Amino acid sequence: MTPGPDRQRALRLLGTGVFLLALAASAQIGSQLTLGFDLLAYWDAGRHVAAGGPLYRAEGEALGQLGEFRYPPHVALAFVPLAALPLPVAKVLWLAVQVAVAGLVGIALLRRLPAAARPWAAAGYVLYLPLVLEVVLGNLNLLTLALCLLAWRWRDRPALAGGVLAAGLGLKLLPFTLIPFYLAAGRIRTVLWCLATGLVVLIGTAIVLPVRLAEFLALLLRLTETPWVRTAIDREQPELLATILWSRGLTVILALLAVAIAIAAGRAAARCGADETHLHALALATAPYLAPFAVFWTTFLVFSLPLFASTLGRALSLDSARGRALAAAALACCWLLIQVVRLHDLMPIAAHLSGVVGLCLLAVVLLPTGPDVQAREGRLTPEAATSRRD
Repeated sequence: MTPGPDRQRALRLLGTGVFLLALAASAQIGSQLTLGFDLLAYWDAGRHVAAGGPLYRAEGEALGQLGEFRYPPHVALAFVPLAALPLPVAKVLWLAVQVAVAGLVGIALLRRLPAAARPWAAAGYVLYLPLVLEVVLGNLNLLTLALCLLAWRWRDRPALAGGVLAAGLGLKLLPFTLIPFYLAAGRIRTVLWCLATGLVVLIGTAIVLPVRLAEFLALLLRLTETPWVRTAIDREQPELLATILWSRGLTVILALLAVAIAIAAGRAAARCGADETHLHALALATAPYLAPFAVFWTTFLVFSLPLFASTLGRALSLDSARGRALAAAALACCWLLIQVVRLHDLMPIAAHLSGVVGLCLLAVVLLPTGPDVQAREGRLTPEAATSRRD
């Protein structure tokens, strides 16, 4: 049942007020953070590659230091123009870029929601802690997400979509599970174009920056080492060794689950084209857990934003008022879990993981509501969506 015009207008006005308060709150939170904290690594790398200096820590130097650059050399090349500016100016300019990208992503995700719900959803979007951290600290997760969404928007043009997807994966390998998703969804040409583009970039980097590429490959080998395990064994610390092995086992399980979810979502998308965008969002939300350190970094959770938006749209489309209320409340609980900040070391990790798991479960529960809703709204029919695959 759709609310009457007067009620919708009142909901929009009230939601607009809540959005403005949320925007002010997010600005206040952001002002307490260090502007461009993550940008420093990219800016510094841009200066080093322009001057012909080293990009990565030398053999024997400890890894995991603040401001450490761990990206492929072509990423440093992309930041050479920004590195030509003084750091304070570069920080402000990069903040403007991040705000603009956040705005465009938000519009793209929320524009299909009912008009009365948009300001409320926008309030949750701008006050989403991972997004606030991402924008202020200046990481590359949001830009990667934007490129992945753009590639999906252009999915019916394999060459263009593959090139844009390669650009996103070239910045961060976090959403690499989109490759098995695309394959399982039957979009093989897009994957081939993505891999071909990546190969061209790799060859170009080997020609332009051969030494830096060799250093990066050596860094990847060093990152696979397990010095903590050897230290625990040498010092005869069984409790520390058990903790390390348990955490390693958990990250392996999460990585396997991320790949399995991507494949299952892709196969489901191949069967029902009307649900494919929702399933793509599901693969995106779980993609960061492919990385062994994903549970520790709050900013990675920006990849859950498309699934929040898609799931909210399905929740609001339920015929039962009680069903809509329960689904919206469950979604709000997932959002709140991800908002948890440091109470003690394990609390935010457990809360954030629980929020993502709850979101994914709710998205799967609401999966059957999608095609009928889209058909009623005249946006897409299952037959038309199916015919648009490669």
